[in-house]
Amino acid sequence: MEGEARKRLKHAKEVNKQEDIDGSTLEIVEKDKTETNIVGSEEMELNIAHIFEKIEHFTQMVSELQESGQAMFKEMKNEFEEHLISIHEEEMEKWQEEIEELRLLDAYQMRKQVVFFIMLDMYSKILTLTLEGNSEKEPK
Repeated sequence: MEGEARKRLKHAKEVNKQEDIDGSTLEIVEKDKTETNIVGSEEMELNIAHIFEKIEHFTQMVSELQESGQAMFKEMKNEFEEHLISIHEEEMEKWQEEIEELRLLDAYQMRKQVVFFIMLDMYSKILTLTLEGNSEKEPK
């Protein structure tokens, strides 16, 4: 157990080193032997902070664009569905009108056919009466 406590203490300690590069001081901070953070001049830190601001701004912009795009596509989807339903209803009305016209035409044709058969029957009776009348007048 004592060995484990020493390892934890050793890992908990931070080792600071400084290097002089081009007149600016870089500080290397080592933590747990797995992370290395380089801390540099204030100007570099400001530049990095500015880049992080750009990243945050860009991420926010992408998020807003995604949300507005989703809203736009949802609106377009709703308009498309409404338009499609409208077209369907119009076509159904046209076909219902065609069906009604065909039924009216069929009824008219049937009435004409009934009148035709009545006239044919009357003509047949007249012809029969005429023929019977002519046969009675003929000498035997």
